[in-house]
Amino acid sequence: SWFDPEWMFGIKEGFDVVIGNPPYVGEKGHKEMFREIRQGPLSKFYQGKMDLFYFFFHLSLNIARHRAHISFITTNYYPTATGAKKLRQDFKERAIIKKLINFNELKIFEGLGEHNMITIIQKGNNENVYADTCLTERQGTAEPELLWKIFDGVDKKTKYYKVLQKELYDEEEYYIRLAGKGEESKAPLQKILEKMKRQGTPLGIICNVNQGIVTGADKVSQKHINKYGIKANVGDGIFVLSDKEVKKLNLTDEEEKILKPWFKNSDIFRWGTALSTTEKIIYADKRLRNLEHNKLKEHLQKFKRILDDSTVNSPYLHRPRDVNFDSEKIVAPQRSSRNTFGYNEIPWYASADVYFITQKDKSISLKYILALLNSKLYYFWLYHRGKRKGEMLELYQKPLSEIPIKKLAENDQKPYVDLVNKILYITQSEDYPEDPEKQAKVKEYERQIDQMVY
Repeated sequence: SWFDPEWMFGIKEGFDVVIGNPPYVGEKGHKEMFREIRQGPLSKFYQGKMDLFYFFFHLSLNIARHRAHISFITTNYYPTATGAKKLRQDFKERAIIKKLINFNELKIFEGLGEHNMITIIQKGNNENVYADTCLTERQGTAEPELLWKIFDGVDKKTKYYKVLQKELYDEEEYYIRLAGKGEESKAPLQKILEKMKRQGTPLGIICNVNQGIVTGADKVSQKHINKYGIKANVGDGIFVLSDKEVKKLNLTDEEEKILKPWFKNSDIFRWGTALSTTEKIIYADKRLRNLEHNKLKEHLQKFKRILDDSTVNSPYLHRPRDVNFDSEKIVAPQRSSRNTFGYNEIPWYASADVYFITQKDKSISLKYILALLNSKLYYFWLYHRGKRKGEMLELYQKPLSEIPIKKLAENDQKPYVDLVNKILYITQSEDYPEDPEKQAKVKEYERQIDQMVY
């Protein structure tokens, strides 16, 4: 983390050009590396969930002279990543974004993953300068000829934008919007998204939006066996038990009440969810008090070494306080290729890779909200104003909480609720996945909802 341009290169005024391909390293598993930097001159730029390469941008701005150009190739997550707020703020305050080339699903390094971006910035500040940004729809591995087409702005499968600096940054999180945030945009889509935002109230104000349950350990892994010498098989239940494992424990009726049905994010589909499961979670309270004199406590004691060493909040189970898992709720998988929101009113417990939307404002029906969230218009909101990993929507707490919901009177919500009820009735029938007629009926109801939402 030490760098002295004057001593190393005899440069006092700063560099004219800084170019780099910095390491893409998260803090998880590399705490020592981050600890050193946190104690040095770049410490003020540290924040949780950040990537090591953010420091390279900050350092570049420190060592560059006024009007110098800085060009990096990195991953493309930082424009909306939660841990990149300080980086985006530093760009807004000390840099002019000249070019952002988002390669998205196109691989530019053979054999390595996709999701890369070239960032070219100039040291300085002028909110009336345009940035050239682009987002390619290409996939596969890039050939040099294709790369030159993208760079030259002539590729037919790449979208190009010219965006004022002041139009790039969105809200207090300083999200960088490659197509602009829309306030002064003449592009129809941007104007529509801006109108949604103006007329709507953030979902996080209307509803509780929470991550699911985090356990100290769901099941035994090979790592547990190697590290702790646990006498168990890979896949044996710790907090999450199969029906077969529950049967072996020979629990009383009272003890069984502590077990709750445990679902996966793959159990969520548009409009509904799976209604039965073959797994249960031990739903312990804060100090395992509800497990006193209970076979389930004896079961967990076998894995005490694993659980005591867990990074999860003690003692072993972290559950959101605003979620009633037994009543009506909307659920979403943390990542999906389309807006996938399911609904149920049964006991339905799931892990941290599921997000739960529950009622806070009693005047707004959850079924009305479900209609909006599963509509085509809201797909475009999530794609352009939410968070993405390549083409996958990231349905995390922050982007979900920011979705604008138009408040309607109860009577005006009713047509949406009626259509959702019709869809739920069809999708909950057992033969729905194999019945083209029922699927066509749901598509027709979805089309009606889309028109109403528009």
